[in-house]
Amino acid sequence: MPAAVSQMHRRIILVAGLISATFVLATALAHVIYREGTNTLPGFGLYDVDSEANVPTWYASTLLQVCSLLAFIISFHDAPAQRTGWRGIALLLLLMGMDEVAGLHNVPSRRLSEVTGLGQGYLMNAWVIPAAVVLIVLGLVYLPFVWRLPRWLKRALIMAGTAYLMGAVAFEVVGSRFEYEAGGVDYDAARHYSFRFEMTAVAEEAYEHIGVLATLAIFLRHAFLLNSRFVLDFTQPRCLGVPAV
Repeated sequence: MPAAVSQMHRRIILVAGLISATFVLATALAHVIYREGTNTLPGFGLYDVDSEANVPTWYASTLLQVCSLLAFIISFHDAPAQRTGWRGIALLLLLMGMDEVAGLHNVPSRRLSEVTGLGQGYLMNAWVIPAAVVLIVLGLVYLPFVWRLPRWLKRALIMAGTAYLMGAVAFEVVGSRFEYEAGGVDYDAARHYSFRFEMTAVAEEAYEHIGVLATLAIFLRHAFLLNSRFVLDFTQPRCLGVPAV
């Protein structure tokens, strides 16, 4: 990889990582210093990584969408046998980015926990149950795709995926227990503040950001090695994205 391109990639990841770290550390410090007072801290909701409809949520969604676009671009340049796999990854990341903003997984979560009777504690956010099933199915389906990847790419993606799942699933389950102990299914930080739960939620988001940032770095490197580019042609009557070699 030429030094100039390598340095550019490092700068992209460095800037993206610094932004993620700023949100995570600012949220953690607010809880450490103010505890229950974070609920009345001016502007806290705007950068709280565990809140919805704010700047960190938009940023996390943007990272996922960028990774989705990179996976789609890579699909044009990798081996034909890998094309469908990359496009499936692009679609999955696209949906994950949408869900990050829309929070669709939260809609049936509590209802599912009530129906299954598993909503007291670790599985209060019961969306992790169908999510685990989907992950197992996807893992089996993607085994041939992963097996054909270069060794470095295979290992790197597994590590990035593990980091993301540590946050999205493992810390989610642990946090659900602390959340339930503090306020049950009606937990509200203003009434049932739990430092353990809030810090677990911060750790959850931190691992998710680490996983996505690692994925971004991996995709950038693989796209470069494949000489992948995405050209916007403004000379035509309409703007088209054209894969170029």
